[in-house]
Amino acid sequence: MTDEKKQSKENSGAPNIHAMLKVVYAVVGVIIFLLAAYHGLNSYIDSRVESKIYNDAFLKKLARSVRPSLVFDENGSILADMGAVPFVSNISISKGPKDSFEIIVSPVEYLGIEPVLEALDGQYMIRTERGKRFDWVFHLAGIQTLVLESSPKRDRDRFRLEIIR
Repeated sequence: MTDEKKQSKENSGAPNIHAMLKVVYAVVGVIIFLLAAYHGLNSYIDSRVESKIYNDAFLKKLARSVRPSLVFDENGSILADMGAVPFVSNISISKGPKDSFEIIVSPVEYLGIEPVLEALDGQYMIRTERGKRFDWVFHLAGIQTLVLESSPKRDRDRFRLEIIR
């Protein structure tokens, strides 16, 4: 009788071990599958992002939407558009005495933050104020520097306007 009880306990223990091993293998398999799927998804996303980073058309589109700007001269002619032309309806420039300018930028819509104006060819102190409606008025006063006779003369003044949205 005791032999029968031992045999039945041994027989009943064997199926439990097999069942437990099946569960352990299933859990380990699921974990390995999830890790492989996670690694594969990360690799796929990284390759997609990297392909966009090196795409020139995407970079130009991104620059136009993030930092739209334009380059214009003292006549108000737009020389280069880096995405800001749709935001500006007019640029009027009036030349004042002693190398000074007043530039009025008329945006299409309200700009809460003043645009950034940068002189490309000369050195100016720039003061900005709000104008009529949506306009921004820039007052530029030339900074006097010591120039030698042999220094080349400036034939034009160019400015870069960056729209901050």
